[in-house]
Amino acid sequence: MRIPEPGRDKDLKITFTRPQPDFYVVGGTMKASAPSYVVRESDTQLLEGIRRNEFCYVLTSRQMGKSSLMVRTAAQLKEAGTRSVIIDLTSLGTTNLTPESWYLGQIQRMCKQLALGQDYVQWWESQSHLGIVQRFTNFLTDVLVEKLPETIVIFVDEIDTTLSLPFSDDYFAAIRSLYNDRALNSKLDRLNFVLLGVASPADLIKDPKRTPFNIGRRIELTDFTFQEAQPLIAGLAPEPQLSLELLRNILGWTGGQPYLTQKACSIIAAWAERSWAPVEVSYIADKLVDQFFLSETGRNTDENLRFVQDRILESAESRKLLEFYLRIRQGEPLSYDDLDTVTAALMLSGLIKAAENRRLQVRNTIYERVFDESWIRASLGLREPFDRARHLKKAQWHIVQGRVPDAIVEYQKVLKENPKDWELTMQLGELYLLLHEKNAAIRSFEKTANAYYSDGLYQKAIAIYKKIQKIDLDLTDFHVRLAEIYLKQGLKADAKLELEAAKNQYEKKGQIKQIIEVLKLLIEAEPENLKHRNELVRTYQNQDMLNEAVQQYLEISDFCHRKGLLNESLSALEHALKIDAQNQTVLQQIERLTRKG
Repeated sequence: MRIPEPGRDKDLKITFTRPQPDFYVVGGTMKASAPSYVVRESDTQLLEGIRRNEFCYVLTSRQMGKSSLMVRTAAQLKEAGTRSVIIDLTSLGTTNLTPESWYLGQIQRMCKQLALGQDYVQWWESQSHLGIVQRFTNFLTDVLVEKLPETIVIFVDEIDTTLSLPFSDDYFAAIRSLYNDRALNSKLDRLNFVLLGVASPADLIKDPKRTPFNIGRRIELTDFTFQEAQPLIAGLAPEPQLSLELLRNILGWTGGQPYLTQKACSIIAAWAERSWAPVEVSYIADKLVDQFFLSETGRNTDENLRFVQDRILESAESRKLLEFYLRIRQGEPLSYDDLDTVTAALMLSGLIKAAENRRLQVRNTIYERVFDESWIRASLGLREPFDRARHLKKAQWHIVQGRVPDAIVEYQKVLKENPKDWELTMQLGELYLLLHEKNAAIRSFEKTANAYYSDGLYQKAIAIYKKIQKIDLDLTDFHVRLAEIYLKQGLKADAKLELEAAKNQYEKKGQIKQIIEVLKLLIEAEPENLKHRNELVRTYQNQDMLNEAVQQYLEISDFCHRKGLLNESLSALEHALKIDAQNQTVLQQIERLTRKG
């Protein structure tokens, strides 16, 4: 067989670069020809393993480039004349599935991709006297290897989807048996398997009574080094040297994690394409990483960050994982142990990795910042002391960066701890105004003004109510609030101006109930002015509020009588009598005035 010889690519000397956000592949499997594919040591190791007829497995966390490595390796094998099959186990499903249909689905894909021309269904039925697993292995030994003289490499991707199936142990035991049978059947040297997925070797055969999956060569998928990642500068920015500086800054955040690196490069390429500014190169990576990964929005929406979090928090051993992770963060010298289930689970989440000395560490700076000790404590249900200064500092940083929504989130956290922080509530209102969210801003200002009013801080309340009026001239109620404060302060002239303005607006809107309340306040502001009293009584009559009208006429009569206006006092009573001729209070007042007259 002709397998391409393993070897490192020569050092790249890229002399021309330009920003191309689409140059990068963010999530999903890359095409074999993708220009942003990063060649790593694992590419060489996998080809070398296949060349030596070794069964290989690539077991690591999600979004590390497993499937892309598979596709590229299969393409290289094809160029070298080696036949290969790619089986994505997710395409077979996991529900309403029988073992027979699951195994037969794999055989169907082998026949199709290898163009065997085999009636596999008829063959399968002809073997019905055998067990399903034996039929599957017989197809590989008696059909596949016999019909094809070339080396055959079967890539099995997404093997973690099988781990919940009750028959998965049999499947991996069958693959192991094919490897062991090479000692008896030399033709099986031409049959190779490459297993890929988010799993550990111990997961493949879980039954402790059976021999564990202990064959083959493990291919380690490592994070990109700076040297390996240099092809990525081709789509990053207009200037090669500055592109290298940008790449170095990106890797300082991502640690070379493939998904995070491709995404960060795409984000920065979009910036360079839109608004390239060489003076910003030194800090633009910090700014954009903060925006797209570290911010509240970023950490809740990024696909990779959500996967890491869900993988840990949805685990049956989530508390053990979090406590172990906390020990790593706090600097405890813990070493990688692939037999320890907690270590293996954390490694498969992608959150940690083993350094060259096998000491465990947080994978990269983004993870270190997102999955910090506050996140650990919150996930464990532990309440840590509230750090007001830290949240306010974060809010100020967001404001400087132009991320007002994230600043609002930080202010809201502080206000949740201390809802009566009225100065901060005012600042929150100002942030809402920056976003043109008038209603939210007014709610913050009103809450503060009402609190000041209740505490007797009338001047502060007045200033805020006036501010609200400037935001929305149609908010009539705040004229009334101001009038009430002015009345408490004895500023009747100021109160009258606000009340007249409120009455005019209520009249335009036809809000009778509010008009009545304003007229009552106008009477309080100008008790000597009969105009307001007469207007109030007419309003009552127009609204058929007759009892209220009679009562108001009695008050007018009493007011006039105290002022010595006997005719006016009697006239008011006569009006009341026209409404209610049997009202005893009115009749008694008329009799009293008549007797005096």
